Amino acid sequence: MLQNIFPFFKKRGVKQFIKFGLIGGVGTVINLLILYTFTEYLGFYYMFSAIIAFMVGATINFIMNKKWTFLERVREDFLIKYSKYFFVSIVALLGNLLILYILTEFVGIYYILSQFLAASASLIVNFFVSKKWIFKTKYNKL
Repeated sequence: MLQNIFPFFKKRGVKQFIKFGLIGGVGTVINLLILYTFTEYLGFYYMFSAIIAFMVGATINFIMNKKWTFLERVREDFLIKYSKYFFVSIVALLGNLLILYILTEFVGIYYILSQFLAASASLIVNFFVSKKWIFKTKYNKL
């Protein structure tokens, strides 16, 4: 019934969303490891470490999503899709920071919970933008 009303609930869409979320989790761990390593062991300023961590994490997430979530060959339209993905990742980062700031500073929510809520919103938006625009194929239509 839900599949007729909301095409996302087809088995493929749910499976892709779960994969996308798992890859996002892996990317978060990689991001944090790079941030910590570059700051604590290599002596980089933490904001510079965060930029490097973001770029590496976004690149790994892109490749993993391209190959595993959306079942594309890595080299297929790589530069075009990577550019789109990186642009969306930067916009999502800015949106995440805005939500984090508003929830923490104005609503009074603990910053870790605010970050969880912001990241959850980003996950949903990123998935649908990735599926509909970046990795759009006849199989990835919503």
